[in-house]
Amino acid sequence: MAYTRLDHSDCIIHFTRDTEKWDLQKSYQIFYSIIQQGILKATTTKRLGNIPSLCFTEAPYNCLTENCNLNQKYFKRYSPFGFQFTKKYIYRLGGLPVIYSPTDQFEEKNTLTNWRTVSYDPIKKSGNFRDYTWEREWRIKPKNNELKLDPNDVKLIFPTEEWAMKFRNDHDAFHEDPSCNCHCSRDCDIITYDRFHSKEEHESLVGTCPNPDKFPWLLLNMNCKNIESPEVDEV
Repeated sequence: MAYTRLDHSDCIIHFTRDTEKWDLQKSYQIFYSIIQQGILKATTTKRLGNIPSLCFTEAPYNCLTENCNLNQKYFKRYSPFGFQFTKKYIYRLGGLPVIYSPTDQFEEKNTLTNWRTVSYDPIKKSGNFRDYTWEREWRIKPKNNELKLDPNDVKLIFPTEEWAMKFRNDHDAFHEDPSCNCHCSRDCDIITYDRFHSKEEHESLVGTCPNPDKFPWLLLNMNCKNIESPEVDEV
């Protein structure tokens, strides 16, 4: 097994974010809809200069959970459904770590760095306290403000195995159309996130769609406790 640093990860994650109060059922629907569309869209939400970009976190697994529970500080702003890429993949597309800087030093005309600058002020004065360094953020300005989702490049993250199984079942049902070449009545790899740290483990668990023998996505289970279960469809 490859050696794993607890303070470092080779991967970065884009967690979905709701515009309203956090609702796990709704968060899943947003997540599922993104996968059906096949793209992540850049946004200007909370961006200096209203510059479209996509954000990720490089926080390792042990920072995202505490005693098998979601880190409440982090997931107050985000849902526990996410898209994981390798840093190398995002870097090749132009992604980089953000620059934490006082707002008065933001250079709007400096297009080389303004899209990845984040407000930083750790001293409370006039209510302008800003410190999001714990997010360990990366950003990318994707071409045409869209990043395509390919099972060969991205892995899907779920808070529990139940939610991962729901996605597997929803994906199967969606592709039962006879006109589709991807009939997904097949086994699905659901791996616990901490085991994913083994390179020997995760490098062999990728699939390509359509493939009649294998489910196309690798699903990572954060194995969190005290998480609302998915709603069961009536039959």
